[in-house]
Amino acid sequence: TPALNEFEEQDFSIESNTSKGIPVSTDGFISIEYVKNTVNEAIAKTYEAQVQAFKSYVKPYTRRIEQLRMPVNYQPPKFQQFNGHGDPRQHIAHFAETCNNVGTNGDLLVKQFVLSLKDVAFDCARRTVSMIGIANQHQEKDEPVLDYINNWRNLSLNCKDTLSEIFAVELCIQDMHWELCYILQAIKPKTSGELATRAHEIEMSFN
Repeated sequence: TPALNEFEEQDFSIESNTSKGIPVSTDGFISIEYVKNTVNEAIAKTYEAQVQAFKSYVKPYTRRIEQLRMPVNYQPPKFQQFNGHGDPRQHIAHFAETCNNVGTNGDLLVKQFVLSLKDVAFDCARRTVSMIGIANQHQEKDEPVLDYINNWRNLSLNCKDTLSEIFAVELCIQDMHWELCYILQAIKPKTSGELATRAHEIEMSFN
C-alpha cells in the first residue's frame, strides 16, 4: 500500500536515526513502539489524502460495477457528449448504438455512460444515496478493511442526509466483519483517520 511504501522508503540506519533523535538501543535496534507509530502515522496520512480526493467526484454507479473490467484490447468509442440540453432520450439512443457497435452491453454500458456527459449533465450524474442506502453497505468477505473504509467514505460523501464525522464512523464500523466491529466498538475511534489506523492494526494482527 502507499502507506507501507512510504514507511519502507525511510532510512533506518543507526547513524541516520541517531542524528534524527530516533530511539535506538545499544544493540542498534529501533524501538518497536516507534516503528508502530511511524506506520500508523503514514496510514492515517495516506487515508486522509484519499478522502480529500474522493470529495471532488463520486462515481454514479455501484461498487460491483466499478470492479468490472473492460474486455482485453477494448478501445473506448468516441461518444457524442450530452450537456443537459436537448433531448436526453435521443442522447441515450445514440450512446447505446455506439456501444453496441463495439460489442459493449449490460453493466459495462453503465460504466461507460458517464464518459458521454459534460457540464450540467455530468454534475447531475453524481450518485446521491440515503441513510438507509449507506447502512446497507457491508464489507465483502475478502475485502481489505482500508479498501472498505475508502469505498464507504466515498459513498457517504454523497449522502443526502448530513452526517457528523463521529456518527459516520459508528455507521462504518457496524458494516465491517464482526471481529473488527466488536473490537472497534470497544475502542470507539472518533475520526476517519483514527478509524483507518485502528482497523488496519487489528486486521494485521489477524494475519
